[in-house]
Amino acid sequence: YIYDETARSLFGERTGKGYQLADRVEVRLIEVAPMAGAMRFEMLTDPKPLPGSKRSFHKAKGRARASQSRPGSRGRRR
Repeated sequence: YIYDETARSLFGERTGKGYQLADRVEVRLIEVAPMAGAMRFEMLTDPKPLPGSKRSFHKAKGRARASQSRPGSRGRRR
């Protein structure tokens, strides 16, 4: 996951799904290290599609480049 500070969210670079601050999630405690004061959790709640995730921006940008890369190309015809 990648942390987006402005959106206060974590999102998967490949999936575009993630978690935002204040999302309700369910977790399972899987490890405790009392000497280090650490706990490790497993996410039980699936990530959700995030609006305006960077994946959708890059994906759209990549498609635009592909259609412009060939001179005389008009894109997909229907």
